[in-house]
Amino acid sequence: MKKGAYAEVQKDIKVLLDLEQVERAIAHLPRVNRRLTDELKKHGGETASAIQDAIDTLTDRQTRAKDELKLVEGDLATLDEERDRTTDLLRQHAEAAPIQAERDAVTKELTEARAARDKALTDRAVLIATRGFQAFTDILGQKTKAMADSLYQKGALPAPLKREFVDKLLDDGTCICGTSLTEHSESWDHVKEWRQRAGLQAVETAWQRVSGQIAPLADARVGLRDDLANLLNRIGSERDRVARLEARKSELDGKLKDSRQEGVQALETKRMDLEGRIALKNQRKGAIETDLVNLTKEIDQKTTERSRAQVTDELASKARSRSDLVQSVKRALEEILAIREEDMRLRLDAELKSVFKSITHQAHVPTLSEGFELTLHKNVNGVELPVPKSTGENQILSLSFVAAVSKLAREIRKERRAEGAAADDAGTFPIVMDAAFGSLDQDYQEAVSRALAKMAPQLVVLVSKSQGLGKVVTELLPYVSHLGVIETHTTAAGSVSDDIELEGMSYPYIRSADSDHSELKVIK
Repeated sequence: MKKGAYAEVQKDIKVLLDLEQVERAIAHLPRVNRRLTDELKKHGGETASAIQDAIDTLTDRQTRAKDELKLVEGDLATLDEERDRTTDLLRQHAEAAPIQAERDAVTKELTEARAARDKALTDRAVLIATRGFQAFTDILGQKTKAMADSLYQKGALPAPLKREFVDKLLDDGTCICGTSLTEHSESWDHVKEWRQRAGLQAVETAWQRVSGQIAPLADARVGLRDDLANLLNRIGSERDRVARLEARKSELDGKLKDSRQEGVQALETKRMDLEGRIALKNQRKGAIETDLVNLTKEIDQKTTERSRAQVTDELASKARSRSDLVQSVKRALEEILAIREEDMRLRLDAELKSVFKSITHQAHVPTLSEGFELTLHKNVNGVELPVPKSTGENQILSLSFVAAVSKLAREIRKERRAEGAAADDAGTFPIVMDAAFGSLDQDYQEAVSRALAKMAPQLVVLVSKSQGLGKVVTELLPYVSHLGVIETHTTAAGSVSDDIELEGMSYPYIRSADSDHSELKVIK
């Protein structure tokens, strides 16, 4: 799928999964709000009117920024697509192909090295955040151990007498020798003196626990030092690898740019120009996103000021209240949309992974990004790395995505029908697929055929003779309700007749004719 098409896919998916209505409501609410705030500016007094003017100005800037962001994202998709096409041309060029192949390998390894370096940096940050305090416990541990040793030497630990035991004697009124302990009597006072010298069980237990943790804490410091040393070695090693690969990639870039072949030089110059334009677009995108965050904060601040502004006119007061309500509804709808959109995306992503796994034998994992872009990656030592998609894998990925969307649409249909709010045919979408097996080997053809049979209540599959026979027709025939052959009539010279055999019967496939045309012949 072309990168520029993902925005359209996202839009279509929202329609299919019942999210577009919420987006429309969010888009229409600002118009309602503007009519209300016009009333507020007209009757609300100088202060409220000035605040509302500021809000309107900020809102207009926010709208323009959102529109520009969409344009920039569209431009980025187009530029990415053009850069990929240019790189593909370099791969196909006889002179440039070996250098480009090496650059592809270096770029892939560079991506892995950067990911490994970033993972090592993250691991170091986590280690310091969770165990860094252990590095500063040496002196504290020594002092604590010295205090504990001193208490043991003095006989204070373990305590010769427990305070809880003395309290029980005083409460019972009888000493262990049998003497009656009447309150404030001489014997009672003697026993109570022992209470001041007795130790608390909880304190003694705490000291014993602390003493027992001093040695493990010293071991933990050693472990922390060793772990940090290992991570520093990892970080240094990966940084060296990144630097080496960047240097090699730069060298290969130079070879292509300075090539004596004009075609190669022009393609590389174009690719580098596209890289520069993409970098500028990404910078602009980041600036717009920052502006949007700041504009949202400023609008919220001005809205709070408007709520506190004194308004004496009844019409203006009602308009302000209604405007506040509209804004609250808009925020609620935006939260609902975000929750529903993310829920749908996660459900689609889970189903996509399930279907893809049932078809492919590669240890690759597909992901549906927040922009509804399909990517493929593999896990290498805990690091997720992107993998290039072959033509066959692209086909399987697209098929898995269509199957996931179809299944989710049917699930949503059932959910809505359970609520009694949908038409009988809501969520039922037929699927038409052409050349679904074009770049697949026989093993994949069999797996894809099984997936197609379960994809939708109604499915139209168009295949050529070379694609459709064998395992494909064997897997699909039990599910087929209608079967036909597109008979091709051609004016080509010579004998071009060809037949196709289905279920033991032979049918015309290509025939000579006076005009070029095709005709669908239903055979089942």
